[in-house]
Amino acid sequence: MAILDLSTYKDYQNISSDTNDTKIIKTIGAVNEFICSYCNRTFVDYFATDKTEYFDATESEYYPEEFPLVSVTSISYSSEDDGVYDKDLTPFTDYVIDIKNSRVAAVGVSYFVTAATPINSGKIVYKGGLENYPEDIVQAAVMLTEYYMEEAYTPRKSLAGASVDSMIQPDLTARLPQHIRRTLEHHRAFNI
Repeated sequence: MAILDLSTYKDYQNISSDTNDTKIIKTIGAVNEFICSYCNRTFVDYFATDKTEYFDATESEYYPEEFPLVSVTSISYSSEDDGVYDKDLTPFTDYVIDIKNSRVAAVGVSYFVTAATPINSGKIVYKGGLENYPEDIVQAAVMLTEYYMEEAYTPRKSLAGASVDSMIQPDLTARLPQHIRRTLEHHRAFNI
């Protein structure tokens, strides 16, 4: 399921013509990918479907990529560094699930900090994310699509004998309008 589709965009923008549909569809596709990439998350893909992640057992807690954390199906580890995750961990004995902070934390001194070969030795299967895209993300996608459709990102425009100069920024994210960037930052996941 995409953040934004053609009919939703046209409803928001009150567009009834289909003359620019091809360009709009391509722009919407790029905007959908950009938002997920910028926010480091998929938002809804794993709300009802299990996601598997591998983690290093060097810390006493782990934050899954998709949040908020909905449920944990299983956590296991590979004791032989052979890619076979045959040792299951037990909830409330080896780990606890902190739904409020979307993390899994070790109980006492357990596997998380004592694994012999910690790199990618842990495996978590869980559900996380949101059931639907937040309305402000959908609106940000609409505004960002319009921003690209109007080519508002260009540094210089000439309009009937007058020119408008935009300051050129060193990175691409600095070119995002501030109101869109603030919305995206609110939903952004930072890789720890």
